[in-house]
Amino acid sequence: MGETINITTMAEDKAQEIFQILGWERTGPKNINWPCTKEANKTHPADAVYYYKEPYSNSNTYLLIDFKSYASSSITKDTIRGAVESLNEALSCAK
Repeated sequence: MGETINITTMAEDKAQEIFQILGWERTGPKNINWPCTKEANKTHPADAVYYYKEPYSNSNTYLLIDFKSYASSSITKDTIRGAVESLNEALSCAK
């Protein structure tokens, strides 16, 4: 667990630096697991949610982030596919 916390902390710091430069803002709670609306006893991670205002419309675009997915050891073809599928499932349950 300690390794995961270190990965998360470093990723949060870098994300804050990058998204602040881009003018993105962080919103909502952080570091939570929320219940799946489609499967019992399943949860979805949400370490952070950032958003930005679309420049040509009156809407916001949101980015759901699971920081633990961004360790260099976790970036392989299979883990990227799994992370994208997991985020897709999470977004389909998002309120």
